[in-house]
Amino acid sequence: MAVVVAAAGGYDGLGMRSSVRAAALFVTAVSRGALADEAPPPPRDIPAAERLFEDGKRLMDAGRYAEACPLFEESLRLDPGTGTLLNLALCNEGRNKLATAWAQFGEVTVRAARVGRADRVDLARKHASALERRLSQLTVAVTADGTPGLVVQVDGAPRARVVWGRALPIDGGEHVVMAAAPHKRSWSTRVSVAPDSDAKTVVVPALEDDPEPAKPPPGADRRVEKPRGVATKRTLGWVLSGAGGVALGIGGVFGVLAVDANTRASSACSPRCTSRAEDLSKTAVRDANIANVGIGLGVVALAAGIYMLVTSGSAGAP
Repeated sequence: MAVVVAAAGGYDGLGMRSSVRAAALFVTAVSRGALADEAPPPPRDIPAAERLFEDGKRLMDAGRYAEACPLFEESLRLDPGTGTLLNLALCNEGRNKLATAWAQFGEVTVRAARVGRADRVDLARKHASALERRLSQLTVAVTADGTPGLVVQVDGAPRARVVWGRALPIDGGEHVVMAAAPHKRSWSTRVSVAPDSDAKTVVVPALEDDPEPAKPPPGADRRVEKPRGVATKRTLGWVLSGAGGVALGIGGVFGVLAVDANTRASSACSPRCTSRAEDLSKTAVRDANIANVGIGLGVVALAAGIYMLVTSGSAGAP
């Protein structure tokens, strides 16, 4: 993740620029997730953090910075120690993320001075001072800075209005600058920054208006407006027609069963009606009722479906 930090004048009591402290605090907050809304502190897992630290140290000593840095980052998340942050800064310096490393060395200086670790203060200060002369810078100039609601971002991170037009340290690599505002078309561009002593400027132009969709004049062809409704009506017509056919089929089946049951009931009443005849008569009545309901619903559904299919017409029908 590229980190953009601001450089301000002035020196603190340790002889470092106050911007180092501010930038380092920002980088540390990002790496530990402190920018999340009321995010709970991560659980400490010292054994896992120690193992990750040792593995990261071995990889860094072998010059495998791209593999080592994520291990230091995770170790720092699990156990936020100053020694781990110092090694992470050294690792980022090794893989040419100079702005990130510079800010992290500044944070190490503040932390180490707080606990009286002069050795770490001297080491971090020496590296930060050397990196400050090599930092690449990116300036984002905004043409229409009076646009209401204008938001400018670098790699997804908002740039406050107060730093528009100021050169700020940034890691080398490709970065995306984006601008957006209400009722405007968003704008973005990519800029490639060298990792060492580069300086680039991106000019954000005035954003174009985002016009509302044009309304068709009265009497114009409205085929664009109605396809969705027409398609829905035709689909419903097919569904009703199919359901009507099924209902008619069910009604017909139960009608046949009713006739058959009635015939067998009549046969069972010769010469004298038995209990079997009574049961068959009740079955005939039940099947006849089901047949009547099924055929009635089938006729209605089929008629409605055919009506919708006929009246839906084409996509351009008024």
